[in-house]
Amino acid sequence: MAELDHGYKNLISVILNLNHDRYKSYFNYFIVLHLGMITAIGTNFGEQIDHSRQFLCILGIVLSIVWLLVLYKIQRDIREAWRAIEQYESSEQYDGAIRISKTLWKGFSASKLMLAIPCSFLVAYVFILAKT
Repeated sequence: MAELDHGYKNLISVILNLNHDRYKSYFNYFIVLHLGMITAIGTNFGEQIDHSRQFLCILGIVLSIVWLLVLYKIQRDIREAWRAIEQYESSEQYDGAIRISKTLWKGFSASKLMLAIPCSFLVAYVFILAKT
């Protein structure tokens, strides 16, 4: 029983926070990288070197797919953590009055919305590549 309580506390206080921090930091890294690439495509740099615009678009497409897969993996980790919390709180072993799992909104989550960002960059790169 004590091991389960310790695991539950660890899941809520450490694992969920680490996953969310990982999500935010990867999101920030990739968005800065892509905004820099879009800026490079739109400046004279893209016109000074032959085929640099096409190269940056292809690199952007690859990085958008990698970004999408990374964020999807973190989203799945967070979902599994919440599933473990819900299972433990619905079991007979949980005697706490507060149920953290009740705070989870089952509708459209922020992580699903954030998955749309790499998809939009992917569409933008394909559109730019098609125009060049």
